[in-house]
Amino acid sequence: MRDPMRLRVTPAAEEIAVLTYHATKPFPKEERFGLIAQMRAAAVSIGSNICEGCGAAGDRAFIPFLLHALSSASELEFQCRLSIRLTFGDATELNELLAEIAKLKRQIARLIVAIRRRLSTETKRRVAKNRV
Repeated sequence: MRDPMRLRVTPAAEEIAVLTYHATKPFPKEERFGLIAQMRAAAVSIGSNICEGCGAAGDRAFIPFLLHALSSASELEFQCRLSIRLTFGDATELNELLAEIAKLKRQIARLIVAIRRRLSTETKRRVAKNRV
């Protein structure tokens, strides 16, 4: 089990959730159960999956949670672009949110690669040790 606050992606995911809540506040009221709810759920899901994965047993179990967080970030990214096209909210604010999402997606992807690399190295060591 790892501490999610020791990962750079956790505070970044939290910031994206806060930015999403602010960005969706001026959306039309009729979107309360539509795009607003979906965007907020996707934003919260990013950090929730990271934190939930930190409680998983080991790195192998952590990777699927990171992949789910990445999927939620992609979902939110699409919803932001759609919101801009529909002229919901402030386009500048939504574009800033898009930039933050892109940064977070890169961070999560790098974390997944690092974990996979570490797992691969550990597996190679174990195999080599067992051959001796």
